[in-house]
Formats: sequence, structure tokens, C-alpha cells
Amino acid sequence: MTLTTIAPRAQPILVDRFGFGWADLTHGRWWRLATACLVSPRAGLVWSNLIVPGVVLVLVERRWGTARSLVGFFVGDWSSTVSTLIGLRLLGALGSPTALADAVSRDVGSSSGTATLAAALAVSLTDRRHRQAAVAVLFGWLTVELLVYRRVSDVQHLGAASVGLLLGRRWTSLPTPADPAAAGSGVSAP
Repeated sequence: MTLTTIAPRAQPILVDRFGFGWADLTHGRWWRLATACLVSPRAGLVWSNLIVPGVVLVLVERRWGTARSLVGFFVGDWSSTVSTLIGLRLLGALGSPTALADAVSRDVGSSSGTATLAAALAVSLTDRRHRQAAVAVLFGWLTVELLVYRRVSDVQHLGAASVGLLLGRRWTSLPTPADPAAAGSGVSAP
């Protein structure tokens, strides 16, 4: 973001060099899945792209540790990116020129990974009413964004949040690395 604030013309170059699209999927350039998360979708400083991931990542890291935070972020981002690309390509093959154009364009940003972690946090709340409310608010918000803006990224966010629900449920049932009971039992936390 700092680079594109100073030199906005660098944004399309970064997206082209580090983004991920259908051609990268089919030609084995899978390393771009990791680099695409590091490029902001817009030039300049976008405060929401700093604050929201920063807060969510810190909360998840405190809750489940660094390793699970990173795994959750990347698994959610990658699975939603690849599944959305495949869906777009199939729709393109069925005759949708818009879907085909979206499939071949390059995707960047950290929002899908953040949606994964936010959903994992929401589903891990111990109070049932708070958990249900948090999940409903998150998915309601993501659904409204999809219906209003109709962006491919909104489809990815819903997919990533669904992955986050599964991860959050799984992680909540496992001891955390900081759990004293797990540390004293001789059993290492996953």
C-alpha cells in the first residue's frame, strides 16, 4: 500500500506480477496464491485493509496461536479463490462472457483470509446466543454485500467464511497451544 501511495501506476504491475487467475491455475503457477494475498486490490492506503485484518488476525492469534492463524488465513483464502475460479470458468464455458472475463482476470487482496478468520472467531464464541448472533451478522453482512455490489470478491468472502466456520468449530474442540491443561498432560497441541 505504501508503494502504491507513492507510485499509483505500480498497482496494475503488482496485480499482473503477483495476482492469481485462471491461467495461473492451469499453468501451475500456484505460488501466486501466496503472493496475491499481499497485494491490495486498490492503489494507496486503504485503512479498512489495514485495520480489519489487523484486529481479526490479532484476536485469532491470541485465541489459537500463530500457526493456526496463518493456516486458517491461507486455507480460507486459497480454497475460496480456487473454487470461485473454477465456478467462473464453468459459467464461462456455459456461455457467460462476464464470468469468463472474471476468471481470466487476476485476483488479489487479503479480504478472503480475513473473512475466514472472522467466521472462525464468531463460531468459537462460548455463549450460544452471542455465537448465533455473530455468525448471523457476519453472513448477513456478506450476503447483503453480494446482493448489492455483485462482485466476485463477495462470492469468495462467503466461501471463505464458510471455511472459517468449519475451522473454528474444529479448533474450538482442540486444546490451544497456550492451554495449561494441554501443556501439562504431555500431549502436544496440534
